[in-house]
Amino acid sequence: MKKHGFTITEMIVALGIIGVVASLTLPNFISQGRNDAYAKKLATTVSTLETAFTSMMATEGVQTMSETEFIDNPSTTTICENGQTCTQVTDDYGNSKAIFARYIKVNSSSNIISDVYGNIKHKDLFPFSNTLNFEDAADCVLQLKNGANVGIKFDGTMEIDDAVASANGISTNKLISIITIDVNGISGPNIWGRDSFVFYLGDDGNLHPYGGKVFSIVGEADDWATDESMGCNDTAKNLGCAGRLVENNYEVDY
Repeated sequence: MKKHGFTITEMIVALGIIGVVASLTLPNFISQGRNDAYAKKLATTVSTLETAFTSMMATEGVQTMSETEFIDNPSTTTICENGQTCTQVTDDYGNSKAIFARYIKVNSSSNIISDVYGNIKHKDLFPFSNTLNFEDAADCVLQLKNGANVGIKFDGTMEIDDAVASANGISTNKLISIITIDVNGISGPNIWGRDSFVFYLGDDGNLHPYGGKVFSIVGEADDWATDESMGCNDTAKNLGCAGRLVENNYEVDY
């Protein structure tokens, strides 16, 4: 009986083909895995923050975030030099940071974003440009125990009539502050839509993503699918990718 098998030449050719295919597919596989990990970390961080805000309202016995001590609660510190000249220094986020730390584990905080990010600039996913830096969307940053950086900016309030919110089936008619999340801190890639995302804190204690349904209705803005400059579609992929990712149950499809 004649035995059949592969020659050395055939085996070398087969291995060469396998190597070429692997070199073409492995980078995409690794990239997708990394992006999925970012998305999973974002989902966990959002859940942690929303639990903290819900606990905050329950502890204070209020129905909305606007009624909590967390919102617009500056602290004043007296600083004296040489025991003589004293000045009052107002920290717009002093009390808010302390209150926040009661409900979530925080490593450190800073009002000077450049102290945390230095010269690091955030980029858009597509086109690869610089639309917004972390410090543009946050006035203070909290470094959480899970490694994420959370920025807070209180001057992002948007509001519509209750009737409009009800007619559109959304849970809140008011967005009261900007919450920026960089899931892996200052580590790269620092790209909007990959490891960095912008949300709005609703009066209901939930985080509503930029480009999502609540943001587009309350802010009277385009959503991620239609915004040609800040969306997550064929013309732009940056801030709006937060809305696309959340609406897709944190499955990366862009």
